[in-house]
Amino acid sequence: MKYTKPFLFTLIICFLFGCKPSGEPSDALKMAAEALNSQDSAALTRTFSTELKQKFDANPIAIRDALDSLKCSHIDLKILGTEHDSTGKPLAVVLFKIHITGKLQESSDSMYIMTVKEDDGWKLGKFVHRVVP
Repeated sequence: MKYTKPFLFTLIICFLFGCKPSGEPSDALKMAAEALNSQDSAALTRTFSTELKQKFDANPIAIRDALDSLKCSHIDLKILGTEHDSTGKPLAVVLFKIHITGKLQESSDSMYIMTVKEDDGWKLGKFVHRVVP
């Protein structure tokens, strides 16, 4: 079987960087939690929007600190819902529950994060916020 150069290039990129596209806004959040649970900084930064990457590029110690604070801990998420931007912009808000067990323990029944759709799928945008009842 003969493969074209673009196909082989795509295959190599997928092998090196992973091919899990984030088809839904919540997928970006789930992939970020998986990356944090496995202490994988490269996988974590792949879930970041361009804007968020720029913020962390300016402060690279922040990712290491986040990973260090979650060592020996496990994040469980439950997605409660997703609301897409009504104006047609490539934005969505993901509402979720989070439960962290282990060394660091935290729990919240309702938090949200802004996600943005970029060329390669949904990415984490703005910071996480607690929903105040």
